[in-house]
Amino acid sequence: MKKVSATTEFIVGLTVIIALLILIFGTIWMGEIGFRKDRLVINAVFDDIGGLQEGDPVTVAGLNRGIVRRIDLTDSGVLVVMGLITETYLPVDSEVSIQNNGMMGDKLVDFNLGDSRTYAETGHTFYGKYSPGIMEAGDQAQELITHIENLVIAVEQTFASQHRQQQIDSILINLQGATRNAEVLTADAIELIRTNQEHIEQAVTNVRDMTADLKNLVETRRPTVDSTLSGINDVTVQVQTIMTRIDSLTLSLNEIANKINNGDGLVSKVLDDEMLYQDLRTALHNLNELVIDVQKHPRKYLTVELF
Repeated sequence: MKKVSATTEFIVGLTVIIALLILIFGTIWMGEIGFRKDRLVINAVFDDIGGLQEGDPVTVAGLNRGIVRRIDLTDSGVLVVMGLITETYLPVDSEVSIQNNGMMGDKLVDFNLGDSRTYAETGHTFYGKYSPGIMEAGDQAQELITHIENLVIAVEQTFASQHRQQQIDSILINLQGATRNAEVLTADAIELIRTNQEHIEQAVTNVRDMTADLKNLVETRRPTVDSTLSGINDVTVQVQTIMTRIDSLTLSLNEIANKINNGDGLVSKVLDDEMLYQDLRTALHNLNELVIDVQKHPRKYLTVELF
């Protein structure tokens, strides 16, 4: 077995060490994160992170300046803790957002620098927003296309019949005419009210005054009206009493006449006298006319004063 010299072993070991150092420094260089990577810790709160994960890159104005260290769910939203290299200057009015990183749905946190001269220090918290990427926009576009297709189908079904189209056109024309007529009528009514506003106000005032005068008249004449109504009631009772007596008298006279016609009693004999008979008939006739005249013209015999 051939022995390996110490020089060869040294060279091999040195080569391995150099390769490891190159690998380490290359990894750090490719990630653009220095040894002081956690010297600047920045927080950001989002309503939605859209699939952002720990280890995703953080860019400032498009440059990689750190990575996402931790993601926590809090009461105010989703807290994203980011580690940035020390030489990162973020104005406090910078805007932070979550965006797509490529076509595969990867995410990154991007800072859009503001104009403030005050820069964020470790522990500063930004409030950001999530910007939907191509995948989300594609899903929304697909939903929009589906809604448009459904709308087109509904429109085609609605206007498939020419007769229905004509009916709709006629309805629209009538509706437009009715709208114009309503506008004209409203304008005329407004103009009429404006032109006759003084007359309308005067009429309302007159009605109000008339109502007040009528109320005062009723209140003032209430005792007289009550007395008049009471008097009318008494007159009505008296008239009814008179009519009852006249009816009773008529019945009695009818009975007497029947007896006379039958020749019963002294009255029949007395009435054999022609002159007395005529006088009696005349009296009965006059009495009948009096009753009729009283019924037709009660005010001729009974006078009622209201005021």
